[in-house]
Amino acid sequence: MSACALAEAGDLEALQSLPPSALHEADKHGHYAIHWAAGAGQLPVVRWLLDAARMDAESEGRASSRSKRRRPLHYAARNGRLDVLRWLVEERGAAADPRDAQGVSPFQLAVWQNQLEAAAYLVDACGVDAAQRNAFGCGAQHWLGTCPAERAGPAGEALLPMAAWLRRHGVDWAAAQRQGHRPLHKAAWGGHLALCRWLRDVCGARDDAPDLSGNWAADVAEMAGHAALAGWLRRECSDARARSCEALGLPADTTDARVIRRAYLECARRTHPDGAGGGGEGFERVHAAYVHLTERGGRGEQANPTHSLRKMVRAVGGGGGEEAAGGVEEAVLYFKARLAAAVLDWGEGGIPIGSLRRKFSQVWRGHTLPSPAELGLPPRLPLQKMLERFDDTVEVVQFADGSPPIVRARVAHEDIALAAEGPLPPSPHSPPPSPPLTPLPSPPLASPPLASPPLASPPLASPPLASPPLPPPSTSRPVLIIGGGLGGLAAAIALQSRGVRVEVYERDGGWERRRRGYGLTLGPTCWAALAELGLERKVRAVDDGCTSRCHWVFDARGAPLGYFGAAFSRHEGGGGRNLRVPRLVLRRMLWEQLAPESVQWGWKLTRYEEHADGTGVSAHLERCTAGDAPREVRVVEAALLVGADGLRSAVRAQKLRDELRYVGVLLVLGISDHVHPLLRHQGFYTVDGVHRLFTMPYEPSSSASGEHTTMWQLSIAMPCEEEARALCAGGGEAILAEMRRRCADWHAPVPQMLQNTQVGSVWGDLLFDRAPMPLRRKHDHGAASAWHSRVTLLGDAAHPMTPFKGQGANQALADATLLARHAADALLEGGGTRLYAGIASFEREMSQRAQAKVEASREAASFYHSKAALDPSHYGFKGVPAEMQAAFLDECSRLDLTAECASELEPRAVEVWQELQRKNQGQVCSTDTISS
Repeated sequence: MSACALAEAGDLEALQSLPPSALHEADKHGHYAIHWAAGAGQLPVVRWLLDAARMDAESEGRASSRSKRRRPLHYAARNGRLDVLRWLVEERGAAADPRDAQGVSPFQLAVWQNQLEAAAYLVDACGVDAAQRNAFGCGAQHWLGTCPAERAGPAGEALLPMAAWLRRHGVDWAAAQRQGHRPLHKAAWGGHLALCRWLRDVCGARDDAPDLSGNWAADVAEMAGHAALAGWLRRECSDARARSCEALGLPADTTDARVIRRAYLECARRTHPDGAGGGGEGFERVHAAYVHLTERGGRGEQANPTHSLRKMVRAVGGGGGEEAAGGVEEAVLYFKARLAAAVLDWGEGGIPIGSLRRKFSQVWRGHTLPSPAELGLPPRLPLQKMLERFDDTVEVVQFADGSPPIVRARVAHEDIALAAEGPLPPSPHSPPPSPPLTPLPSPPLASPPLASPPLASPPLASPPLASPPLPPPSTSRPVLIIGGGLGGLAAAIALQSRGVRVEVYERDGGWERRRRGYGLTLGPTCWAALAELGLERKVRAVDDGCTSRCHWVFDARGAPLGYFGAAFSRHEGGGGRNLRVPRLVLRRMLWEQLAPESVQWGWKLTRYEEHADGTGVSAHLERCTAGDAPREVRVVEAALLVGADGLRSAVRAQKLRDELRYVGVLLVLGISDHVHPLLRHQGFYTVDGVHRLFTMPYEPSSSASGEHTTMWQLSIAMPCEEEARALCAGGGEAILAEMRRRCADWHAPVPQMLQNTQVGSVWGDLLFDRAPMPLRRKHDHGAASAWHSRVTLLGDAAHPMTPFKGQGANQALADATLLARHAADALLEGGGTRLYAGIASFEREMSQRAQAKVEASREAASFYHSKAALDPSHYGFKGVPAEMQAAFLDECSRLDLTAECASELEPRAVEVWQELQRKNQGQVCSTDTISS
């Protein structure tokens, strides 16, 4: 082990055995053993390194992207090692306030990691200035907002003691750093709702000013994946809400509707032209404030215009931004719009080309920089050359000294404001727009009592005052989602987080009433969606309990055909690994994330009607009851109807009237508690040209032994649909018996696994998909009704696919957040043209992304159930070069390495691979000697 590793572990005896030169070796990031010992709180090691090994208490790490010339005190403070801090300062005379290459001090790092004792010691005992700033203008108030979640608590509650302590020490909580970020921006980036609320309630902070790139705190929260927090910032922390409350003489955080109404009526008496006060001045402002608070929930409009795809499309010359021609032309237009926004978000001075990919994905959650091929360019075109093809949108600036190029946008913020259709969100420093004043009726109308509907006025002093009639609230009709599966619940969360009212109707009697389901594999496609829904950490926590570290591919005899894992690699792979979670567990997580009473269980859609005037949809629902019980019916008026009701969608049946496509495969699933090394923290595939078996860890069982259960999925080529239906009609017992018969001669542990499967966990179904959804075209002949439809689909209702690419749940979650991004703002504004354009864009982007997965899944269904599946070249052995895989397989066959080797299979296969490498290196060395 290196000196740094031994110092971190506190292994003083091993350190003392190292030669002096080894003690002074830096790690790859420029840190020395003294830095690791201080950061790990290993005080005896710190003392020995300084006293016996003659290291320096002020030793700086070598300048690098990580060390930045920091000293041992930086790491002791960062990790809250108070005993090391005291000893270095008091016994060794170390400076209490050293700065690294960027002006960062130990105190700032202590605040960043929420180490209150360490921060208090440096300020109170050592005289460090709590109001200090670094080279970026960031102070402790900015560092605290970016504290990692594991140190901040679920919503940032653990940060409040530090925040209060800093406030007592005179820290300015309204200060902006060099980029224009205030503490509220940083807290929004960290996702810390409790700290944002504290900033509002205690410090009077509002999301009332953008940073230098035009980002409000709500924008920053969205870029970091905290959609719910962004919604809160717009609803409850906007400058617009504060101004409306001020107009009514109320505290800025007032939300009680009755309190708001009483205040409005008092103000109206004083300011209405026909009121008792007779002043007249200010009534429009009072009335606008009341409308804003009661009908729009006080929601602010803070949003960076560069984050609006519609506005950016117009700014880069794309016309109305409602639709494009499709294909590559459309991809290029949207790319140019998103590219300009990403570059501008860095700053008008330009972004280093190496930072562009990350910034692109931050600004456009769920999108990555497209490949050259997607833009109709040569596939291997380097990034710089690709950007130079779009010189009408960006400029690539190169430097004579060899510094990395920077990318500048050719469009400016002013161009976006001019290009945007209609007015941009109002400045937070200008008064809110007032609706035109409706004349009061004459003679005055008598006022009903307070118990009347909220827009009617209670009795007033003479002369009586009646409120002018107001339009219905823009969100008086909810978004109605049919289907409470993964996609439907995720869409409800995403819309609610943006302030949209949602109702979900589901056939099941409750979230737990559906069969247990099977394990899901969640890949990078939906990670951004999970983060936006606030579920990424929860899913990763579940994944830790049923992680699969590798998968083998076998034929029916157990001979290896492929391997996915890290056994033959030099590294573990790490962060790119897929996540595994039981479907029912994820469904419960989604349900718990929703606002209470959002889901109406036990209802099915029978039909819907779209209003002739285009204002909404009437959905006819029926209570799911058993037997001959009376049928309860309900009609719900909706602003938008979303079909998320799966493969046999009732919404799609009425909307498109198309047919399912049988793919010729029967799928059977079950849960086994059989214990075997090939099922423990791993899984395998087995193929024989007709069948394909897949296993994966499912979840920890309830047994005292803590053994894990295994989900298995056995699919069978069965071209005759009637034969497949007949087998499924026999129920779990008949299906399981048939699976045991078919696999009786397969390699271990397949027969044993099927034998130890409970009948109640087994179910089977035929696999189907559908043809692509037709896209909405605004100007297509005869397509007006389709363009103006307020009915859309997502998930399996929109693009059902076979499970052989593991993409169904991934695509549904991605659909959900995409729908919210395209439709939420338009819904809050009442719909209309912007809603139709948003839904069209949603369906187009969804189809472009998902249809490729549908076709790939259909092709996989054909491949896995054909003789081609027995060809090892289709799988590969991760870590073994393709040119050596045939020799590797031959050697495994010679040594009879099969699934029957169980726990010995992997280590013995690794030995075979290592021996092949040694032989190959020897041949290379021999050839070199001869040629020389």
